[in-house]
Amino acid sequence: AAEIKVGIIDTSRVISESKAGKSAQVIFSKELETKNTAYSAKGKELQTIQEELTAKSSTMTAAQYSEKTAKYSKVKKELERMKSEMEEDLQTRNTELNRKLYTEISAIVSDYCKKENFTIILEKDYVAAYDGAIDITDKIIQLYDAKK
Repeated sequence: AAEIKVGIIDTSRVISESKAGKSAQVIFSKELETKNTAYSAKGKELQTIQEELTAKSSTMTAAQYSEKTAKYSKVKKELERMKSEMEEDLQTRNTELNRKLYTEISAIVSDYCKKENFTIILEKDYVAAYDGAIDITDKIIQLYDAKK
């Protein structure tokens, strides 16, 4: 019977601690910050219109009031649409970045498995209990960083 060699990897730790994972997080954070800035600006515009309506409604003509409430409704719809699109875009971008990282990590783990003659390498999240001595996460992070 052949010797069974088992390894455990914490992929989420590889992503959070590797150079590539940290770089992807920085990219995602910058994109999030840019979108949040635009969203905040639109929110301030909506707030300004609402404050004008509240403060000046008694001195506005019916036409002015109607125009301002129409503008308020338009900006509010734009803000809601912007939020929905922003959430969808960020989710898509996060998925893209993670898919790329997982693909790269998977290739490294596969090569390492063959090179070191592992029978199986399991993801830590799917293992009920294990001896920490078989955890190869640090080695995979080193290999991933070296590749990058």
